[in-house]
Amino acid sequence: RPSQLVAPLGAAATSASGAAATVDCLVIGGGISGSTLAHNLYRSGSDVVLAEARDYLGGNVKSHKTEDGFIWEEGPNSYATQPSIVRIAYELGIADQLVFADESLPPWVNHNGKLHPLPKGGGGKGAQGQLELVFGPNGVLKFALAGELLSWPGKIRAGIGAFLG
Repeated sequence: RPSQLVAPLGAAATSASGAAATVDCLVIGGGISGSTLAHNLYRSGSDVVLAEARDYLGGNVKSHKTEDGFIWEEGPNSYATQPSIVRIAYELGIADQLVFADESLPPWVNHNGKLHPLPKGGGGKGAQGQLELVFGPNGVLKFALAGELLSWPGKIRAGIGAFLG
């Protein structure tokens, strides 16, 4: 079975001998979704080419480390550390590099040089969980009334969106 090929977008996929490669599937985009798809296709026995325009994989999810060792994630998207993520990390031999957030703390957004906490419930289920998310110490109500991340028009739009679904 040929090894998985990763090529910059627009580059020709070639085999080890330099001849054009024939593959079962071409995945365009090496973000979290494209990389996961390519991995799962390859794992199931397909010959896959993963093409990415950037010089790195991961799309909008990108880790940074400061000189004093603090690790932070860049990107508008996040993912929950679901079993599928841990499984893939284990299969790729990088499970020891996973860093899990303290789930008791709210996530934060850096906007205009200032950190802003995002709403976070206490992890309760059902109606109790919904009440925690809205009225809890890091809840939506505190975020809407005291938070500085969104303007008042932005808060109103977000509230309308929450009620309309």
